[in-house]
Amino acid sequence: MSAHLEAPIRPGRTGRPVEAVEKTHSAMRVLLTERPIAELTVEMVAEHAGVHRSTIHRRWRDLETLLAEVLDRVSVVRVPAPDTGSLEGDVEAIIRGYARHFGTDLGKAINRALINSGHGEDGQMARWMRSHATEQRRAFETVARRARERGELESDDDFMFAIEVAVGMLLSRSLLSGGSLGDDLTDRLLAIVGDELQRSATRRRAMTGPAESM
Repeated sequence: MSAHLEAPIRPGRTGRPVEAVEKTHSAMRVLLTERPIAELTVEMVAEHAGVHRSTIHRRWRDLETLLAEVLDRVSVVRVPAPDTGSLEGDVEAIIRGYARHFGTDLGKAINRALINSGHGEDGQMARWMRSHATEQRRAFETVARRARERGELESDDDFMFAIEVAVGMLLSRSLLSGGSLGDDLTDRLLAIVGDELQRSATRRRAMTGPAESM
């Protein structure tokens, strides 16, 4: 599983050349790794992309709209539901995929941009974050459903909690402590998730056992 998926480029609604869109997206990705999003301007993106600023103004309403479109392509986190054939394999694919992405300069830059730009309820980034969260939850629910059908999982809620803890730890280390997101950390997170799912299953069996025997 890769946490970095690229969608095909589609020409803009105003018929802007595909090349100009690609150049602008590429410039935005690079600039995000070099400067805080608050410092970016349309002129800066246009100069880096080698396009006229009027091209950007015609295609995108503002930089937030452009950033949201870039995120739709370089999805931080538009990670498909892995289907490795086992819950253990799917969990590993999810956690290692996030670790790889959060460990890149672009991944860190995008996470910072999301945190800085996603406040409030009406902005483009806030809407993108809500949409993304919904899509991501659906992907995780698909993983959980498959695991339940194979008899590997008893509760979607247990799975969601364990995954959120692991991804939250990766995000925290990426943005706050700056620690490594390598195999040592991901191995430990996989062990934590596995233990949590096992304990949750044991608790649920203990709670339902007496009722089933009546």
